[in-house]
Amino acid sequence: MGFLQQKFFISSPTPAFLFLIKTFNISQKEAQRWIDKKRLRTANHHICKKGETLMGEVEITLFKPATTIEQPFFRTPFFTIFNKPANLLSHPKGCFESISMLDSIYAILGKNAVLTHRLDKETSGLLLVAHNAVIAKEIGYLFMNRLIHKTYLAWVEGYVKSTQTISLPLRKPKKEKDLSIRMQIAQKGEGKEAITSIYPLTYNQQTNSTLVRVIPKTGRTHQIRIHLATIGHRILGDPLYGIPDAHSRLYLESNLSCTDYEKYFGAKRLMLHAYGLEFPFRDSYFHLICPTNFDKKILPSK
Repeated sequence: MGFLQQKFFISSPTPAFLFLIKTFNISQKEAQRWIDKKRLRTANHHICKKGETLMGEVEITLFKPATTIEQPFFRTPFFTIFNKPANLLSHPKGCFESISMLDSIYAILGKNAVLTHRLDKETSGLLLVAHNAVIAKEIGYLFMNRLIHKTYLAWVEGYVKSTQTISLPLRKPKKEKDLSIRMQIAQKGEGKEAITSIYPLTYNQQTNSTLVRVIPKTGRTHQIRIHLATIGHRILGDPLYGIPDAHSRLYLESNLSCTDYEKYFGAKRLMLHAYGLEFPFRDSYFHLICPTNFDKKILPSK
């Protein structure tokens, strides 16, 4: 369900943190966290100080897990890995009412769980979730030192003949520009380093598409999608890269039927799947592989 707004009426002057502690049965530390995240407000402003006095009507933004729960793919005492479906947010956008993987994560692991990385809404596959902030810090160290290796599978347009590595820096566009959700290839000396290696696996002559294994050496937003589109092999089903702007606008405005989506973008969904995770953790080494559920019509005929 994501974030919801709930209103309360306070009849006598009450410090903000006491109102949160008594109303929601949370600790003072958790109350401070809610205030820091600007989840409490009056009609005029967000409450920013825990001792600020409340009286009258106040509004609180609450996270309410959805009833539909994605079950864990793999679980340890320290972390859990989920297989995120395509077209599901990893995390709610801002404080809007939207279903996301956090619904399942909090419902199963509790609200101390920490999502250690994200996948695009359109991408399916493996998500690594720490059970608490201490474990999240350990996993964050692994990410920072590039000790966590991700592998993706993607169906792309055209015939990819050989292995190649794409090294093109990326930058975010100015927010006020049209289609600012898209990342852009940066000029030399600008933007952030982005490196992607691709390995062709299977070519489907009937659909003129290639299944490729993708290993990103860096983790920039939309990196795989824009890199593949830039070399002329856009990912099938991608509504943002390698297609006309008008079609992307229709997608972002939610004005496309399922039939039109497939017609404009070449598949019923983005054909990108986070297939594998490899990493050391304490005294163990983990290597997980998650099967795909790509559209059958895209797969090579037997």
